[in-house]
Amino acid sequence: MKKGVFSLLSVFYIVLAQQSFHFYGSWDGLFIHVRCKNRWRVNNAFHVRRVGGLSLPQQNLWRPSLQYQFNAHFAAFLGYSYIEHFPYRTKEVSPVTVENNIWEQWVWKHVLKKHFAIKHRFRLEHRWRGGKFSNRFRYRFIVKYPKKGVFYVKVYGEWFLARLLQDRDFNQQRYYLGVGWRRQRLEFAIGYLHRAVKRKERWEQNHLANMKMAIYFGE
Repeated sequence: MKKGVFSLLSVFYIVLAQQSFHFYGSWDGLFIHVRCKNRWRVNNAFHVRRVGGLSLPQQNLWRPSLQYQFNAHFAAFLGYSYIEHFPYRTKEVSPVTVENNIWEQWVWKHVLKKHFAIKHRFRLEHRWRGGKFSNRFRYRFIVKYPKKGVFYVKVYGEWFLARLLQDRDFNQQRYYLGVGWRRQRLEFAIGYLHRAVKRKERWEQNHLANMKMAIYFGE
């Protein structure tokens, strides 16, 4: 576990050392989960993402999905994302780029030393954006402590391959540290999210307040 955390931090600081430019803002999300009969769940997510001290829209996102829970450890998802990308880097008024993507996702959960909930999330996205098509792979490693309780601490790292089978290096990385509260059907979380995206020869660094509200039905 210690070696894994050290490796994540090493990658993080290597990215920070690169020549880069910075944006500050907030990514906020509303999540709605509806548990159906048997092992099925319908999920919905809405995201508003802004930078430039919240003055510049970065993305608006809608992401519905269907989930099947095989058991306590494994789940599969099929989803769709509608994303509006705004030209925040230029601060100019120009057409918004719309992305449509269909994605498959696999989640594996397990417990470490009785108190740490570990989640591995693998997602494959099929993206149509600006008249171009590409496949993107994402892997997220999540640690939650304690695994049960009203209050918790959560950390995660996520890595992206923007063009699957073409890119050899991760062109986007995200690191999160936050705290949360959940009781029955309602959950709130707040934290710091660092997002690094490779733009040609430079890295774009996003320093983001990350707020989440989730509502659960049928739990």
